[in-house]
Amino acid sequence: MELGIRGRRAVITGASGGIGRAIAGALAAEGVDVALIARSSDLLAQAATKITDETGVRAIAIPADLRDIEAIQSAAKTAQEQLGQIDILVNSAGAIPASSLESLSDEALHSAWSLKLSGYVRMSRALLPEMRTRGWGRIVNIIGLGGKNPSAGHMYGSAANAALMNFTGALALEVATEGVLVNAINPGMIKSERILEMAQKWADDAGMPLEELMDKQTAALPMHRMGTLEEVADVATFLCSERCTYVHGAIIPVAGAMGVTL
Repeated sequence: MELGIRGRRAVITGASGGIGRAIAGALAAEGVDVALIARSSDLLAQAATKITDETGVRAIAIPADLRDIEAIQSAAKTAQEQLGQIDILVNSAGAIPASSLESLSDEALHSAWSLKLSGYVRMSRALLPEMRTRGWGRIVNIIGLGGKNPSAGHMYGSAANAALMNFTGALALEVATEGVLVNAINPGMIKSERILEMAQKWADDAGMPLEELMDKQTAALPMHRMGTLEEVADVATFLCSERCTYVHGAIIPVAGAMGVTL
């Protein structure tokens, strides 16, 4: 299927690894020039070099701490200066630690919310005006099932995810007649470094080996397996494409029926 986005330009946050890195690679494979943004300059540089080597597109690394509004504005400006007009934004930065009410310090809580919740909002504000002016754009927010399924052990992440789901829908309504599509993906149990880190904490809390906990969690999933980074990236790439024209304001689970609801 020809997705019609060859020559487009994308910004992907959280692109040094995990889902963000997978989406950057998938977009690049479709001929999209990509700006990779995250805090880790070394990992970003490695990812950008590998993407260019494998696909031939322009891939640039922009190290930035997206908890800081000035860093966001600077990163957005750098992407525009080096790639040109930005057509696509994928927000994927930030992983709020698993925690109960009192197990996360106030400083850590606000740092995590600043990166994921405020970071998504601010990056959208930085890049959306240019999309609106041209009458074409795609924004995809990578959120998480916790926004629909509160968890005592992940309450701050769940709260931020619920807010981002609401933000996605509201922004979609605001730009509904302007040629910019805004959607979100709620990944479920996706095999990634993030899931393994959370699983290690759960295993420690339960006093069991990580492998035993992972086996139990996998067996409890509807499909008896975790999803892959590529499975999330494929959905995101479609949402960024010309073939996607009437999917707007959607919150799409990529979760293998985990948490399925009407």
